[in-house]
Amino acid sequence: MRSDLLKWFVLLANLAQAVRAALPPTKDPASYVDTLIGTLNGGNVFAGPSAPFGSIKPGLDSDAPNNQAGFVPDGHSPIFGISALHDDGTGGRASLGMSSLLPQYCQLDINEATSGCKWTRHARRADIKHSSVKSTPGEFHFSLQSGVDVSMAASDHAAVYNIDFSDAIERGSWRSSRSATEEPSKRANNLEPVLVFDYMTDLQNSGRSPNNSLTTSSFVLPATSDSPATEVTRIETSATFSPSFGVGQFTVYTCLDVPLVRAMGTYEMDKSSPDAKDLTDVYGEAGVILTIDQDRLSSADFAGTLPVRIGISWTSTRAACNYASAEIPTFPSTKSLSTVALATRSKWNALLSDTLTISHDGLTPDDLTLFYSSLYRTFLSPNNVTGDNPRFSTTEPSYDSLYCIWDSARTVHPLWTLLAPGVQAEVVRSVVEIYRKEGWLPDCRMSTLQGFTQGGSNAEMLLSDSFVKGILRGDRGFWEDALEGMLKDAQIEPPSWGLVGRGGIEARRALGYVPRGEWGSPEKPGATPGRTASRTIEYAYNDFSIALVSAGLSHPTLYTSYRVLSNDTFNLWNTSIASDNFTGFLQARNEDGSWAYQDPRRCSPALEPFGCFLDRGEGHDFYEASSWQYSFFAPHDMAQVVELMGGSKRFVERYKHMWSMGYADIGDEPGFLAAYSANFAVGGYRHTVDLVVKLMREKFSTSKAGLPGNDDVGAMGSFIVWTHLGMFPVAGTGVYLLSTPLISAYEVRNAITGKVFRLKTRGWDGARRNKYIREAWLDGEKYTRNWLCHSVFERGGVLELVLGENPGEMGSREEDLPPSLSTGGFGYDSAVLGC
Repeated sequence: MRSDLLKWFVLLANLAQAVRAALPPTKDPASYVDTLIGTLNGGNVFAGPSAPFGSIKPGLDSDAPNNQAGFVPDGHSPIFGISALHDDGTGGRASLGMSSLLPQYCQLDINEATSGCKWTRHARRADIKHSSVKSTPGEFHFSLQSGVDVSMAASDHAAVYNIDFSDAIERGSWRSSRSATEEPSKRANNLEPVLVFDYMTDLQNSGRSPNNSLTTSSFVLPATSDSPATEVTRIETSATFSPSFGVGQFTVYTCLDVPLVRAMGTYEMDKSSPDAKDLTDVYGEAGVILTIDQDRLSSADFAGTLPVRIGISWTSTRAACNYASAEIPTFPSTKSLSTVALATRSKWNALLSDTLTISHDGLTPDDLTLFYSSLYRTFLSPNNVTGDNPRFSTTEPSYDSLYCIWDSARTVHPLWTLLAPGVQAEVVRSVVEIYRKEGWLPDCRMSTLQGFTQGGSNAEMLLSDSFVKGILRGDRGFWEDALEGMLKDAQIEPPSWGLVGRGGIEARRALGYVPRGEWGSPEKPGATPGRTASRTIEYAYNDFSIALVSAGLSHPTLYTSYRVLSNDTFNLWNTSIASDNFTGFLQARNEDGSWAYQDPRRCSPALEPFGCFLDRGEGHDFYEASSWQYSFFAPHDMAQVVELMGGSKRFVERYKHMWSMGYADIGDEPGFLAAYSANFAVGGYRHTVDLVVKLMREKFSTSKAGLPGNDDVGAMGSFIVWTHLGMFPVAGTGVYLLSTPLISAYEVRNAITGKVFRLKTRGWDGARRNKYIREAWLDGEKYTRNWLCHSVFERGGVLELVLGENPGEMGSREEDLPPSLSTGGFGYDSAVLGC
């Protein structure tokens, strides 16, 4: 009896401990999201409302530099309007910005020059009250200086706007009473609510005439408990545009529903055509001008607020209208907006908390805002266009705005694999379906078109990362197709290697590297020469990804071949190059084997930081980073890099010098892994912690200028999330490098296996004093490795950390370092693939 009671007490104690171990979920994580972080200083963050992976992203378009994402909240710039499509965080030219609306309270005339209303892009610039901007996930509010207030909310493919003219109307009535002695034509009561809809202009003015059209119709929506029976004017448009970072043309189809229209006409450039209802084959600015019935708008049913609904499709106006009707069925009720906003917020709350639960202990509101805002941006793009793919017919998922895999494969998709594996599986299926239908894996993709290749053929890295972490495990047929696409990238040079695949394949096969000159950068349509050193380095790592997938699919010969090819990186190691008393750097080579010198500092923040972008052509050997930084990039065999740099001590000295001198850049994605690379050396763990904590505090914040570089469809956001979790993924593998958690405890539930990984800490103080791991236990056993394998997330487990002012044994022995090919890691028959 006593023994039974003891068992019960032990059982109850274990249950109590399990309950205590489970962290309480955050009820409304969306409340911590600030969508304006990173909208200035080149972060180019999209600030408007969006559902997770939403195809439609309505937002303001500022007349200002760096308006790649539309809105630039600099406190003074006017706007052109509110357009329906945007991307997040892209560099280069401004992206999208189609189907633009601008409400005005004005006096309309046929000629813009004599009219109080303005419709051409330059003339219709409107000042906003920058202090009025309020934004949360899925909802956005602002006020025009004219007194018109605008709110908007977004679902997956449709958006709804509430345009409140009441203040403008009241101002007009007041002005009318003050100006009764004036001529009737100049009285303020000649002003009317007007809505201008521009369907032919985007942010980069690429609108084209082929296949464009504008048609109008009307229908009556029956009365409901929230709105009276209302006639709605429907405007259906199509227009063709060019992508911001690719080739070809794409068409945007729009369905705009506006109630209470008293009169309408079309416009082309600065001339309007009253009562015209259709437009075709227009080149340049064109759209429709809608005059709203002020008396009906001011009635009790609408109280001065005009509801507007818009649907967007990549395939047809019919699809756009169907999306609008299905996703915003309560239109034209002004309550539609709050309904849509609430539904979208619920989606965000589920995504931000379903698989990840963090402890809020010790975190300030600013800490929580930085973390959840970063996690939010990680899931803004790519955009889910399943069932709305204009390029080919498919029953598979379709995702757009991959933009570009060179950026997103490093941190975004590894985070999706961990926290949203179901969505990541859809992205992976989408990527392979592009190969099946178009013949090549994508490298960069936006606006449903091919973008320019940047470094390597990094679909390989994205695919291997998902494969080794169990995405679509068991679907061998799918992964054989994926491997086939990866092998085509590696073996066959495409007609336009600047858009897909690789260039210089034959030369690399003969020489062991991509040489400078025509052989390494063949002149093909769409191909940009140069980058031969960084392309060699990245192609080699892409080959390592092929080796991992080959091993997992039991292809030993392929594994061996591509394992060997992954060593081509070291064919560019020039032992005679010195910089700041450090010797040995990666350098480009000519066809005859001779070296082509580039100052190892060039293309870093310290020397010619803008010298290595894609448009620089032949003569720039590294892409968007210096030779100093690229010399730390061989994630599959960093043990060999450490040896080439003179051993662990010298490697760490070089790592510290690189960052202190500004030869590496955390504002660009290749800098992310470089920041964690001290972990590859014995004793380097503490220096990783020192640097990443310093970078987080000095380069990232919750301000509008809080990012050090382009957000790049959430790449910067995901880097912040990883750093808070205290680890960083070596993309393409199952390895995570440890640093120190900036959260005291968290839980990750694996949505594939249902298992839970828990991280707990003792002595946590936000890395203020106790910023190093002194001791660690994994599932109760002492743990001294400075890295984790993804298998801990699949099987579940508990990592307990004791934090202190000085590091303990973590990473202090060779056997505690991450795996490398040259030291026996990543073997064909490894117990855990990818580790």
